[in-house]
Amino acid sequence: MAQWKTQGGKSETLSVIGRHSRVAIVLLLLVSGCRNPFSTREPEPPTGKQLPLLEPTSAENVLRNLEVCCEYMSINDYMNTLSQDFLFLPDPSDNERFPEVFCRSWDRQSEFEFCRRLFDKEITSLISFCSSVDSNATVIEETTESVHYRYDYYIILIYRQHTEAPQSVKGRADLYLRCDQQGNWTIFRWEDEKTDSHSWGELKARF
Repeated sequence: MAQWKTQGGKSETLSVIGRHSRVAIVLLLLVSGCRNPFSTREPEPPTGKQLPLLEPTSAENVLRNLEVCCEYMSINDYMNTLSQDFLFLPDPSDNERFPEVFCRSWDRQSEFEFCRRLFDKEITSLISFCSSVDSNATVIEETTESVHYRYDYYIILIYRQHTEAPQSVKGRADLYLRCDQQGNWTIFRWEDEKTDSHSWGELKARF
């Protein structure tokens, strides 16, 4: 804490914790290869306009769209990357830690309710992927109609409000995608594996 004198001689204590935290986050992002959240960013599309997303005609495009939708916090576009029968399976440790959350299957509706809260701009100010799909996703199995990707994710989050939710999540996602009769791909299954102290599954539970 720093002590400052006002013009009238009265002492005021000004906290520098916020400034130090801001610097620490920037350094962390730079070291880890994240995009700096405090740098100039392209403006979000006006309300009602589509994001410049890729056509979902390949599994790779859908995974890239997933990142874009999260970073722009666009719930409708995010939900379009998921199939109607989407299922999320948390890491077993998260399942045991949050039984009240994962006692029932986490389906598409559960995902929508989670994203509705996470993408609320009065709660969350930034979601930044520090690991891109291009360099951190590996094809495990592939057919003409389905693909299994293994994706090592690392995501930084900054909140506007106090929350118990983690400020970073890190883990391994086994993502299963399939192609429909129109040639469009969607994610129908996400199996989460915790590789650090906080995972995508814990983020869901905290929200």
